[in-house]
Amino acid sequence: MSRSPVAQTHTWLTPPDILDALGPFDLDPCACPEPRPWPTATTMWTREDQPLQRSWPEAARVWLNPPFGPRAVLDGFLSRMADHGRCIAMLFARTETETFHRLVWQRATSLLFLKGRPHF
Repeated sequence: MSRSPVAQTHTWLTPPDILDALGPFDLDPCACPEPRPWPTATTMWTREDQPLQRSWPEAARVWLNPPFGPRAVLDGFLSRMADHGRCIAMLFARTETETFHRLVWQRATSLLFLKGRPHF
């Protein structure tokens, strides 16, 4: 019987080449805590900033690499992203899940599936 490894952290820092290819972002509501090896956006909020309780600037271009922990947290960020409308998110391609159907397939304006796996 094989088992999936248990994550030791829910923080997976976005590789800089992916960010460079997408251009600059105004807000990252899921930034990793300090010290950060590189910026992901002009404004970076961490868990301590309570990003789901704050207003996201309406005109902001948002980068979202959400925590991949409890489903309720992921759903909260994806729902908020879909409502905001000016976001790009990096997600697992779990296209069969209820969350993916409700918050990605039904709400996204475009999708891009990367070849291979990004290395974090």
